[in-house]
Amino acid sequence: MHVKASRQVITLGSVCLIVASLAAGQEWNEYTLATAYRYQLIQQYSTVEGTPANVIGQSVFNDLTRALPASYQAKPYELMILADPSVNACSIGAGKVFVNFGLVSLLGENRGLWAAVLGHELSHDLLQHTYRNYLLIMSEQRTQAALAQAQAQTSSTTAVIMLALGQVGSQWLGLKVLRDEENQADSAGMLIMARAGYHPDFALKLNRILSQNTGDASRFQAFFQNHPRMATRALRELKEYDQADQEFRQLWPDASQSPGGLPPPVAIIKSVSTSRDKPSKTLLLSAEIEAHNVEPSALMVFATFQDHGSLVHSESKENSLNGLLVGFGSLEGEGAKHPDYDPYADLGAANEGKAARPERISGSKVYTWKIKVPNSALSGGHRKLKSSVAVGFNEAGDSVVLDLSSLTDVEFPK
Repeated sequence: MHVKASRQVITLGSVCLIVASLAAGQEWNEYTLATAYRYQLIQQYSTVEGTPANVIGQSVFNDLTRALPASYQAKPYELMILADPSVNACSIGAGKVFVNFGLVSLLGENRGLWAAVLGHELSHDLLQHTYRNYLLIMSEQRTQAALAQAQAQTSSTTAVIMLALGQVGSQWLGLKVLRDEENQADSAGMLIMARAGYHPDFALKLNRILSQNTGDASRFQAFFQNHPRMATRALRELKEYDQADQEFRQLWPDASQSPGGLPPPVAIIKSVSTSRDKPSKTLLLSAEIEAHNVEPSALMVFATFQDHGSLVHSESKENSLNGLLVGFGSLEGEGAKHPDYDPYADLGAANEGKAARPERISGSKVYTWKIKVPNSALSGGHRKLKSSVAVGFNEAGDSVVLDLSSLTDVEFPK
């Protein structure tokens, strides 16, 4: 599990352990390595004990470990909460899992969200990712040392450049391995959740919560990180979702009786596209949206626009809300809203606290959302803007954002 800083403590600890092991000629296995990591983390941060979070976390952790294959249940599993304010969790191998208190505040008492975090970390443990990363770092250290030595011994400029590129390439390869491990843990984690009675939709919801609370990296930034982008992970999770969903339904035909309870409403914006209708001087925006466990009539989908980081204003009655340029459209797909649906009525009801709790449905459906925004809606002269699509719904009088797309470049026709 990661948010901004990947397994930073583990990586720094790995380097120290590698140096020590090389100096002493010592080899580490999964259990000795985990023991050293555990000591390091507890020394660096105090542990949190005796709180409601400990009770909920341990209860969910027990559910998940009991659902593991019998060959893995003999491990000395242990869950600890660290007094670390960063939003993170980690598996250090040998059944040891840590959750930072900064992440606990986002999980609250939601057992499904706890299962999403712990299922992911247990997957790292089952796949021995921490120990494999230790071996990977040792290999990288040897490779970097060999390349540096070769670089120091050559006088050829071309050779120096090629060796430098080799060093960078080795580092990038290591980052890709770590990103692949996160994808593996996401996939395996959903299966562990499902078998323990926690629907995989909680993993999708967790992804959205983390993205909304910590932000997401750009595609360029992600290339230099050891965790994939949240948006990328959400789309990959959807590809692996069906198997976990099927297993959950077979084991828990009545979701309300499962340990995690009913799956949460989820919506994911899978893609956004834009075009221009020059004859009518209109901007066209469309998005493909997958929604789970919520009636389409309860969904609100709209686009906002920015100009150099500031929201764009508009005096248009048809395309403005509270003075801001906003594009509302219609959903197309099975059971989607009628084209005459009035989104302003929903927003107004939410603001007044009158919106009824939307009816929940089980399963997932894909919809296409489309809007048309005419040039006349623009108050200023700038036609090149950025747009973001939001999906939300009203629950008990509150407007809840389920997903928010990355900014897309749009250009209104002249």
